[in-house]
Amino acid sequence: MLLLLVLLIGASGINAVVYKEVPIQANTDTLEYVHTVWRHGDRTPAELLFPDDITKWPEGLGELTEQGAAQQYRLGQWLKRRYGSWLGEKFNRNAIYIRSSDYNRTLMSAQANMAGLFPPKYPIAGGLMWQPIPVHTISKPTDKELYEEASCPTAEIEMNAQWKSTKANGIRKKFARELSFFSQKLNLPNMELKATWRIFDNLFCEKQNNITWPSWMNSSIFERVDQLYNEVSQLEFHTDTLRRLRGGTLLEEIFHRFSDKASGSLGKEAKFYAYSAHDSTIAALLATLGVFYDIYPKYATCLLIEMHKLANETRLIRVFHKNETDIDRLIEYSIPGCDDPCTLQKLGDDLKKYFPEDWEAECGLKTSFQFIYLVIISILVISTVCSCTMLFVEKQKRKILRFPVDGLRDDTAPMLGGDDSD
Repeated sequence: MLLLLVLLIGASGINAVVYKEVPIQANTDTLEYVHTVWRHGDRTPAELLFPDDITKWPEGLGELTEQGAAQQYRLGQWLKRRYGSWLGEKFNRNAIYIRSSDYNRTLMSAQANMAGLFPPKYPIAGGLMWQPIPVHTISKPTDKELYEEASCPTAEIEMNAQWKSTKANGIRKKFARELSFFSQKLNLPNMELKATWRIFDNLFCEKQNNITWPSWMNSSIFERVDQLYNEVSQLEFHTDTLRRLRGGTLLEEIFHRFSDKASGSLGKEAKFYAYSAHDSTIAALLATLGVFYDIYPKYATCLLIEMHKLANETRLIRVFHKNETDIDRLIEYSIPGCDDPCTLQKLGDDLKKYFPEDWEAECGLKTSFQFIYLVIISILVISTVCSCTMLFVEKQKRKILRFPVDGLRDDTAPMLGGDDSD
């Protein structure tokens, strides 16, 4: 078995990550619970380079292709090879839960994946071979675990700082020729590193779907674009703030679900929780675990986080990564800061610094309680003062009306004397 030592530079220094290639079949003798996060299958570009390119993509932008659905189906078959004997042949709603981000491509990927993991044994009607499996989602604005663009001003400010960092400037210098080339071809005079994602995305999608590139594009240039894209991607999630606000929410949810399973509150049957999501979801989660990647997560690949129960009730956490589309290779990572064997308790102790206490407050989406309290008190004080002032003024007016000044006519006396009446 191949054992490799990789030194990957993270935001807080050098993390030594040991990884090894492992068999596909899981050790189900001790396996108690699994979380998996997969990236959707092949899709159309999320944004276009040129407006007229929309004619290349009849499915629309950011949509799962037939090839992508097939990739996810095969990933489901691969998961069946790893966990099939442990999960059983039929979907069990008490044992398995599937959650997706609120995108067509991730929802459809989840359905295709489940078709591979739980192939139907009998037709449900008219020869239709199908086993319906529920896929759950929540709206994008509230999905801080899976929606990579969930509003978080603090994280956005931190990411903007990364674009101006020494590392970013090094990438600009290294790929100055390529940046100048695309600036000219795409008519982008002030091209920034963040634009490289859109360039790579379009060219890669065209390559995957056998669509002819522009005349100025070739495989040699694309190879450099691929390198540029992967280096730029490494700017994401590489500070403690970004790891806490972009990856910490999902890791915290996973940790607490493991804890609930260990305590028995999830029930005896619960054993498998899947997230159908994005490359950025996997990248953020890996970075928060302390594992920094050279290659950004590919289509229909997955991260597996397993909890194993030993005879003495100790829970061990193991992390596996399948980062090749339609290739069986599976590697296991060590978790920096959590010495092997990594227990659930040690994992929590080491990584709880990335669990936001109040994500919305830390993102700057809501005002602190103390400030709100002061505002309320101030409003009450001002209202009380105004009310008292108005009451005092009103009383003074009444005094003036009831007690006229000497020498002035008494307004309460009749205007006409008794003798003046007819």
